[in-house]
Amino acid sequence: MSPNSKEILLVSKKTIPLRAKTDADVRQIFWFAGKQFVGKAAPNQVLEWTAVAGDYEVTALDDHGRAGSHSVVVR
Repeated sequence: MSPNSKEILLVSKKTIPLRAKTDADVRQIFWFAGKQFVGKAAPNQVLEWTAVAGDYEVTALDDHGRAGSHSVVVR
């Protein structure tokens, strides 16, 4: 899952690319920053997240209910 855990990202980039490695049977990945829904994308797509400064738990949830999370700091 990208970005990496504990990674510090700068808001000056405008958007932050979100991507995750998945099993072959996955069709959609649902992205969350804390409890806020960020968007959805196919496993082979990158979702561009427009983030504001803050500390987040970014979660990727696939259409089979499997999830992975990372803590991310946006400055």
